[in-house]
Amino acid sequence: MISVDEAQARIGSDVATMRIVMRPLAQLREDVLAEDIVAREDIPLFDATAMDGYAIRSADVRQADAQHPVRLRVVGEIQPGVAPGRALRSGCAMRIFTGAVVPPSADAVIMQEHVQREADMITITGPVSPGMHIRRRGEEFRAGAPVLARGSVVTPAVSGLLATLGYARVRVYERPSVTLLVTGNELRAPSESLGPGQIRDANSFALRA
Repeated sequence: MISVDEAQARIGSDVATMRIVMRPLAQLREDVLAEDIVAREDIPLFDATAMDGYAIRSADVRQADAQHPVRLRVVGEIQPGVAPGRALRSGCAMRIFTGAVVPPSADAVIMQEHVQREADMITITGPVSPGMHIRRRGEEFRAGAPVLARGSVVTPAVSGLLATLGYARVRVYERPSVTLLVTGNELRAPSESLGPGQIRDANSFALRA
């Protein structure tokens, strides 16, 4: 009898390196990457809000508290996928929705649940930290940064990450062909009747699954 390590070495010496193929992202199912994946651009590509709320300048509400609330005028609205048309002036706020671009000069987003709004005015009763609820450009990945190493398995989560990074096609190893040979005089198919000393083959079905 030989050791497991020797058996694996013998098998490895007789197995050819798997061919590399280019496969569309939509066709990947637990494939193995044959290339390193790097970020092609900053992710996110712009300063974006992580919450529905109001883009503000934190300096405007630095002294705000319950006894000294600060009122800001709402001067616009920013939907996802639309660039702000102008910078935010002091004393003003812009309604903003999750994923939208934070306007220039705004440095914080206050959640809509934390303000009181009447007509075009909002009231804030506490200070807001600079950067609050903002996902900064490149916060997740900088352009050129390594993200996935060759040999990584393309799980559903990895497929989503590849799409985020802008990869429509990737190089993967061709899937191997596997044949199962199950032997034993005592084995019978699940549909067959059993005779003395016989059992139904279960291993081949478990291994295929």
